Amino acid sequence: MDWSIVGVESRITSLSQTDSGTLRFDVQQKNAYDKIQLTDKATLAGALEVTIAAGINLTSGEEAQFELLTASSVNGKFDIDPTHHQGLGRFVSVGYKTDSVLLSVYQAKPGDANGDGIFNSKDLIIVFAAGEYEDLFADNSDWTEGDWNGDNEFDSGDLVAAFKDGSYTSADKKVQSVPEPSMSYVALLALGIFVSSCLRRSWRKLPACE
Repeated sequence: MDWSIVGVESRITSLSQTDSGTLRFDVQQKNAYDKIQLTDKATLAGALEVTIAAGINLTSGEEAQFELLTASSVNGKFDIDPTHHQGLGRFVSVGYKTDSVLLSVYQAKPGDANGDGIFNSKDLIIVFAAGEYEDLFADNSDWTEGDWNGDNEFDSGDLVAAFKDGSYTSADKKVQSVPEPSMSYVALLALGIFVSSCLRRSWRKLPACE
């Protein structure tokens, strides 16, 4: 079944979607979006497609949640859902509860490359591992690769923007059981820049770093 939801759909009591089915929702504003309200159970599979209007403006660090489906019980999950980075630091994820399905849209702060709500050494590892710091290719970087000021490049301007925000933390506030790497962010940053510099020298056939 392919079904495009319009407004609030409450005419049906239950939902059973097969592997080949697709549910489509539109999110127009923070308080205006498509939704299914069931009085009985929902069995999920197949695909979930969500179109999010460009006009939904979130401030840095803000998260908006949309309850797309409610039911007496929710069984299974969508095989395909819109969980991904949309660009410019906007991350979308789908969450499942026993009686509902939630869509979360999060606008990351500069430095938060993986969209987990925290700017820490993990993010620096991710962006320097991408190898695009001040590289030779124009307009080839996105948020997850270090472009935190929106110019499609990863360079010193992005690092300034990230650390100027003052949100860097050396401790993971959401997952206390995962220890932070012992290397300080300053040392990690210096190492990343050094490695990137060596790679550029290699591309330009300059003497190797020593």
